[in-house]
Amino acid sequence: MSSNLPLFDTCAHPTLDGRWLDRNEYSCSFSELSEQLSQNGFVGSCAVGLAGLNGYSHQGFAEACDAYPNLVPIAGVNPKLESPETVLSLKEMGYKGIKLHPRFSEFSLQEDKAVLQALLAAAEEVGLIVFWCSYEYCGISKMPKRPLLYDFSEVIAPFPNLKHVIMHAGGIHLMSWVELTRFNPNLLLDLSLVLTKYEGSSIDQDLKYVFEKFDQRICLGSDYPEWTHQKIRERFDYFA
Repeated sequence: MSSNLPLFDTCAHPTLDGRWLDRNEYSCSFSELSEQLSQNGFVGSCAVGLAGLNGYSHQGFAEACDAYPNLVPIAGVNPKLESPETVLSLKEMGYKGIKLHPRFSEFSLQEDKAVLQALLAAAEEVGLIVFWCSYEYCGISKMPKRPLLYDFSEVIAPFPNLKHVIMHAGGIHLMSWVELTRFNPNLLLDLSLVLTKYEGSSIDQDLKYVFEKFDQRICLGSDYPEWTHQKIRERFDYFA
């Protein structure tokens, strides 16, 4: 039986061209996202842009979000291509945060540490929350040289008051990220992908623990259009 509890989606990806990456089986316009949220009892969503993909531009994405009161814009930022000054300007465009995606933007938290920290300093200056993709699996040629959690900890260490959302909660490394988050109040774990991708696996036991013991430090994301909001509500009801 479905609950009537209002939910908020911390990870959805509408795109300016209405497509999802290079795949044809999905459609993900801003209007479709807004409608799906309303139909499934979600009060709103972070609309998370992905730098360099599907026609993304800071101005265009912000303007598209502005047409829908239930969408909160998060800017996609490629640290290899953009300066701290760009990050400073995003606040004026209406953005509430920035999204950093190591795999899609092909940067290394270890090798690009100085560049990343300059962007984080700018985000802290204007009060933007930093959203990080923590799903690290891909082709062997692009795999990180060591677990993402350790490089992430080093990069953010100088900014204890800057708020971060860990998208996908580390995937199969969920419990390691839970322990990191436990001792750092500026971190929040987003359960998109991990909530749905591993259904029926041992990860479900970890998720049960997280819902029961760590519920104040998690948030609920869909990774739309990968999963529907109906599916996210089903999984939420199962665990909660």
